[in-house]
Amino acid sequence: MDLKELIMGSKVLFKDFEVFSENYIPERILGREEQIRELVSYLKYVVRGQPHSNIVIYGKSGSGKSTVVLYILRELRKIIAEDGIDVRYRPVYVLCRDYRSEGQIIEQIVSDLRGERVTFKGWSISSYYEKLRDALSEVGGVVTVVLDEANLMSKPNELLYNLSRIYVPKTFVCLICISNAVDFIRSLESRVLSSLQPIQIVFPPYTAEDLAEILRDRAQRGLVEGALDEGVIELCAAIAAQSEGDARKAIALLKTAVQVAENEGSDKVTVKHVKEALEVYEKDVVRQTITTLPLHHKAIILSVVLCIEAGLHGSAGVRSGHAYIAYKNICRVLGIDPYTQRRFTDFLNELKELELVRVRYLSYGKRKGRAKVILLEGNPSSIKDAIIESERFSGFDYQTFVKELRKLVSTIED
Repeated sequence: MDLKELIMGSKVLFKDFEVFSENYIPERILGREEQIRELVSYLKYVVRGQPHSNIVIYGKSGSGKSTVVLYILRELRKIIAEDGIDVRYRPVYVLCRDYRSEGQIIEQIVSDLRGERVTFKGWSISSYYEKLRDALSEVGGVVTVVLDEANLMSKPNELLYNLSRIYVPKTFVCLICISNAVDFIRSLESRVLSSLQPIQIVFPPYTAEDLAEILRDRAQRGLVEGALDEGVIELCAAIAAQSEGDARKAIALLKTAVQVAENEGSDKVTVKHVKEALEVYEKDVVRQTITTLPLHHKAIILSVVLCIEAGLHGSAGVRSGHAYIAYKNICRVLGIDPYTQRRFTDFLNELKELELVRVRYLSYGKRKGRAKVILLEGNPSSIKDAIIESERFSGFDYQTFVKELRKLVSTIED
């Protein structure tokens, strides 16, 4: 095989691959003019050296929340630098999916402020805040702390209360919380809300027309001319619009369709390539999400899958009691100690926030009461395949486990 010929002779339809990156912030934002105008009305004070209000932003995944916030913060810094405005302004971004605990988030804020990785493991939480005050004092001026996916924080009340009340001379700390969960603010204690006094902004889902406009802009910037066949952008936009207007899905789907076309040596991306890309995309999303989960979260997801395979589910979903029985036995097979049912429920809520499961309650009348049921957000087979790739689960005997699970549940219920 001639590797050079394989590389140089391959069909390439991408002009700028970065345009389709999840971290790419475009030069102009489409379909969010109203939200940009509203956010700027609150953030404009920083170019005058004044603090802005604390803000909470809601919206479904892929509704442009993070992109708009990062775009505006980038432009604010650019205006200050290019116009030579004599103010100190520093935005800090923390993705709470990766840093969930109070200590981890503070550590990340300090690292961002100092421009180098710092660790405070083993220290008391009061020492964390002392280091944060030192870092804020060094920076000075206005500091905007963006807490993205804030609904995934393990203890939001303590962190938000302390950050909103932190005092450093000649320094103002302002917060922007971005949440996929609409009930995020209702989960906060009254003392926290009183201290934050947040402005609330809602990002609605994109329409199919909005998504098509976004995709045309990305295609123009990132693909060679004439790379797309008629109907490709419209189909990608329509599919993403059905997923509650998810721009992230629309962009990723178009990118995957281009890669499928390239692999086939095609000169153009067609509607057929989009349909093939949809299967690839959905499998990849599940795999990427599942493989990064902690061990016990994987065990819980697997418990729901195995209950489905064991026939322990109805149209409404899998009963949480059955899933917990399966979870405990999965832990036994893996040689780890299971958590209590209460902690199991906490983990389940975290999986719900990650949009991997849905949880609902069913009423069975006065005598039988209510039952919590779990529904998977995705194909059970794809989810199981993703977990099988994890090293701790590679030797798991699923078929035998499913048979034993049926017997165990029937014995308990009898």
